[in-house]
Formats: sequence, C-alpha cells, structure tokens
Amino acid sequence: MIRSRFAAVLVAVSFAFACGDEPGGGGNGNDDGNGEGLEPKILAFEATPQTVPAHGGVVTLRWTTENALSGQILANGEVVVEKVWPLSEGQIDRVVTEATAFELVVQGDGGREDRKTVQVTLGEDVPVIVNFEAVPPEIKRGEVTVLRWKTENAKSVEVRDANGTALDLLGARPDEGTVAVRPLSTTTYTLVATKDEASVQETLTVNVLPVELRIFAFEQVVPGAHLPGEEVELRWVVQGADTLTLSNLEGEEIAIEEDDIANGSATITMGEAGRFRLVATQDDKTVQEDLEVRILPPPSIGTFETLTPYLTAPGGMAKLRWANVGDAHALTLERDPGEPIDLSDHGLEEGTVEVEISADTRFTLVAWNRAGEAREDVEVQLVPLPKLLSFTAVPPRVGPGETFTLSWRSEDATFVQVENELGGLPEVSDFMVDGDVQLTITADTEYVIRLYNRAGDYVEDRLVVTVGAPVIQRVEVMPPFVGM
Repeated sequence: MIRSRFAAVLVAVSFAFACGDEPGGGGNGNDDGNGEGLEPKILAFEATPQTVPAHGGVVTLRWTTENALSGQILANGEVVVEKVWPLSEGQIDRVVTEATAFELVVQGDGGREDRKTVQVTLGEDVPVIVNFEAVPPEIKRGEVTVLRWKTENAKSVEVRDANGTALDLLGARPDEGTVAVRPLSTTTYTLVATKDEASVQETLTVNVLPVELRIFAFEQVVPGAHLPGEEVELRWVVQGADTLTLSNLEGEEIAIEEDDIANGSATITMGEAGRFRLVATQDDKTVQEDLEVRILPPPSIGTFETLTPYLTAPGGMAKLRWANVGDAHALTLERDPGEPIDLSDHGLEEGTVEVEISADTRFTLVAWNRAGEAREDVEVQLVPLPKLLSFTAVPPRVGPGETFTLSWRSEDATFVQVENELGGLPEVSDFMVDGDVQLTITADTEYVIRLYNRAGDYVEDRLVVTVGAPVIQRVEVMPPFVGM
C-alpha cells in the first residue's frame, strides 16, 4: 500500500532522482536559446484538506514545477520551508491551527519567479480521515484484501477505484468500516469523506503480484457418500483465478463470488454420476479439477451373532455381536418380545451389547442409511437346568479288582462328564447323559458326575466306591422265630 500523505521528513526522495533535482537547486537545465534560461512555472500547488476542524489539523501540501532552480513555502507571509526540495514534484505535511494562506514561490534563471497560493480554513466539525489502509497491502492475484478506514465528523464516505467508480460498501458506517476488494492488478483506491459541502480524500495503492493459475485443493467439506439429488458441500483453495465456476456436470453451474474465489466453499446438487468440476480462469488461461463423490449404497451387515445362543431359565444376559457393517448411518436392535434398542452409540461398523431376557427371544439387527436398510436375525433360547435323577454303584463295595457297575440317569442334559481323581473316564462319552459302565478299582475311589445343558450350566454329584472285605450291614432272619 502506498500512502498519499507523508510526514515532512519523509518527502518522496524518488521524485528528486527521477527529475534530476538536488537540494538548493533544480530545474531541468534547459535553456531558451537566448542565454536567459526558461521561465520557471508552478504547474500545481494544492492543500489537502483545504478545511480543517476548528481545533486544527494536518494538511498535505503537494506541488509540481518545471524550470525552477529554488523555491520556498510561506505561511501567512512567513517562510516555513526555506528550501523546497525536490522542486519538480513533492509533498509535505504541515500542522494548521489557524486559517492559513500557503504560498509557493519558485525562482529560475535571471531572477525570474512564479508564485501560487492555496488557502486553508478552519471549520466547525469538518470531516477528517484518521486512517485509510489496506490489509494486507500486497496480495497475489486472485486474493482478497480489505480496505479499512476511520474518520471523524463524516456524514458519508465513498471509496473509488482507479477508474473513479464508487465501490459498493454494503452498508458500512462512515466513521469506521471495511470493504473487501480483489483487484486483478496493482490498483489505487481513493477514500472521500464528506460532511455537508466539505469533503476530504486520501489514496492508497494495493500492490498485486502476478502468480501462476493453480487449483491446490478441491474436496468435500465432510467426506462421505451421498445419493443423487442430495446437496454436497465442496471446498477449494485456488491461486491466481479471476473467475471460478463449480459444476455438477449435469446442468447445475455456480459462478463463485469474488470474495470466495481464492479460498471458499459452496453447496451443489449431486448428479446421477456423482461428479463435480471446478474451473478457474485467468485472462486467456483455464485450469480445471474434477472430483467424484461416492454414491451411497444400501447398508450391509457382514456378521450378526449371539455369543449366548442358550441361557438357563429363568433368564439372563444375552450377548450379541456384529462386525463388518458397511455404510450404516444408524443401527437398531429389534427384539421379540421387547422394545427396539438404538445401537448407534455402540459402534456402527462393529460392536457388542448385552440384553437381559426372560423368555425365548428373536433379535433383529437393522442397519439403516438414506439408500435403504439391511436386516439380520438371531435367536436366544432359555433352557432348563439339568436334573440328575440317579447316580449309583452296584455293588457299592468291592474287592480289589472286582467289577462293579456305575450308573446314572438325567433329564434336560446335553453333555456329561464323569471323572475320578485320575481324570475323565474313557468309558464315558460326552453325550452319555444316561449311562451304565463297568469298572474295576483297587482302592477306594470317588466319582464326580457333572451334567451340562446347552447354556453351559451344570449340576454336580459325587459317589464313593469302597474296596475291602464284604461288610455285613444287616442280618435278618425270616421268620424271626421258629417253633420247636
């Protein structure tokens, strides 16, 4: 940004070198051919603003001359600038606290001179531009900068571009406001602050750097699949574009607003193919980027199973598991009997849940998205606890190596284990829920029987078979008395 107002010690040195001026002298060194030199001329001498507030203010004096060798500036007849430099073109700021007539006097060859006066007056509440800047002052082509101003006593403000066209300030306040601009080349802007008949103005320049036209990014704001006809939000990062167009390649096209060209987003309808195109232009150059959004399929359920297909009556916690669920936006567990359960917080792709039941129950996992649903069923059954009806050894006491029969009877058992201290009996298979086996032992032996149901729950009993001489447990005489 190049400001139009400088402090007195910062008068533009570049003007001096451009025009060949030196302190204490100047002009172009030309001669009119008769040895007397050329007539010095003041081409312009102005003060901005020409009216300052009653308490005073700063004015900028600007001048342009030719053929001048020296110059002075007077204020109300008193010399305030002894040596004007550079002579050909320059400016200086002066503080004014009273009505002041500024006079520029330049001298040329042979004592010839030229004079010009500007009048600065004091006014009541005249407009003042406190600040006018661009943030940032330098941008790459295609980017946006913000013009920011602050004024005092202004009823209205206007910002004009290099062509003198007033910008739409979108209702910005005159005392303090901003407007975004996107110049395609280095551009000077003028702020005009007005109150009644009084106005002041200030200029700045936004430097625009040329850059290569490029699309750095073009993607979904929220990644994911969509259905044709749905709205999809896309975003981009672009460099150096004058115009930007977004299309779904099926009839809908959006011209992107200037403020959003470099970095922005837009919502557009997805077509049947799910393809989008971003086209950027700069002068006669064009670049484009295509994006394909996945079309949302109906959901799928890879696995749905129960880890507890059987529970022992009167009931318990059924454990369910699902895995490899694809494209689900919501999961629901339906049950009969019972109310549905929302499983979305348990994991959409895989997860587990425990549900208490008190009767045989059918569970249905429902995966849902906007394209449809998928369903899978499992059942959990209640089974009774096994009953051991009998567990006996005949005879219960044997001699060493003598054979005996171990017998058992049960109800509602699906699996059996019979073991002694050495482990399971090889004579007993897992499914002999009713059995008779002949065994021999050489020492007292304890047998343990366990009957399992389908839920894995069991009942247990124990029996000891002893080894030794027969033991008379009871003697009965029949009949107990015999007559003689």
